[in-house]
Amino acid sequence: MLTDSEIVAIWRASFSLMSPYGQMYRMFFLTGQRRSEVATIEWHELQGDVWMLPREKVKKDRAHAVPLTATARATIDSLPCFGERAFVFTTTGGDSASSNFVKVKREVDRLSGVTDWRIHDIRRTVRSKLAELGVPRDVARKVLNHEDGKVDRIYNRHEYLAEKREALARWETRLLEMTAPRT
Repeated sequence: MLTDSEIVAIWRASFSLMSPYGQMYRMFFLTGQRRSEVATIEWHELQGDVWMLPREKVKKDRAHAVPLTATARATIDSLPCFGERAFVFTTTGGDSASSNFVKVKREVDRLSGVTDWRIHDIRRTVRSKLAELGVPRDVARKVLNHEDGKVDRIYNRHEYLAEKREALARWETRLLEMTAPRT
């Protein structure tokens, strides 16, 4: 898990990265989703303030709805749209998803001064921060698209969209408070 000072350093460093990598890193923090899921967002998956991940892109065997906070939506909207079936995070006009994770991570390390961490640590950090904020365990697990097991998968079909939205809004508020410039 990243410390608060590491979160701040990495978040601030993301604003110095070449587009779309800075936006991608901010989306890791804002959504808590997996690197591969964020990196391969396509414009048609964005439905207003909900990102609907198709079941083919997630570990679970059903689609996953991720509510987008105002900052998450603004982050996405700062990027050019090359068509409904185009990738959001792209350097090829939407034809392929951005990658270069190792090279970009090295640049984040250099800019932030934070080393010895992995991109997946952002996801772990978001989950831990949701717990710190008092988000119920079931809701935090739903945000990350985790489930307790087969029985839960079969019997509990509630999407928790409103609850996930509230949880991510609380996290966004905390994240923006932490990373705001001090005057």
